[in-house]
Amino acid sequence: MISLLRYVRRHLGVLLLGFIVVLGSAGVVLSDALEVWRPATVPNLTLPALDGTTAHLGAEAGKLVIVHFFATWCEPCRDELKSLERLAESLVARPLRILAVDVGEPADRVRRFLERNKISLRFPVLVDFDKQVMRAWEVEMLPTSFVLDRTLCPLWKAAGALEWDIGATLSMIEAEIARSEQSEGRTNRANCMVKGGTQ
Repeated sequence: MISLLRYVRRHLGVLLLGFIVVLGSAGVVLSDALEVWRPATVPNLTLPALDGTTAHLGAEAGKLVIVHFFATWCEPCRDELKSLERLAESLVARPLRILAVDVGEPADRVRRFLERNKISLRFPVLVDFDKQVMRAWEVEMLPTSFVLDRTLCPLWKAAGALEWDIGATLSMIEAEIARSEQSEGRTNRANCMVKGGTQ
């Protein structure tokens, strides 16, 4: 009995993490706010897009960048993609770039998902076939999103579904874009490192 209690205590953290990941995959976990995200480096991102082009994170310097990980089986991802599209539409003339990354699915399935759900996006949809990019970004649940400033330095993360085009989240995005426009993209975080990006 004592050894069983020791085992449970020792592995409780792992069990809880697994439970959270399962909930996130089922679409139960919601994120009500962007949280500060400060990794030592931002991983590279180079992926094929549904339109046949290839997207490179380093090419997006000069814009506020949202990297959004999703999958077609993730129910809240559908509504979040629509929310991101409304955000992109409302800020169409501003320096904002959204990169939506589907995880572990063939391109045809992603196309069918978008058509079936009548989702038309003005930003690229990228396909992470082998989940290598997802692992590099340490994504543990879907949807998960990351926000980078105009120098591709990390700002915020949202693990779980988020409404981007209303409330505090919209205010934060608009304020950061305005701040970066005024400072011409300069950052005070001199130690910011972007693996595979530009600064």
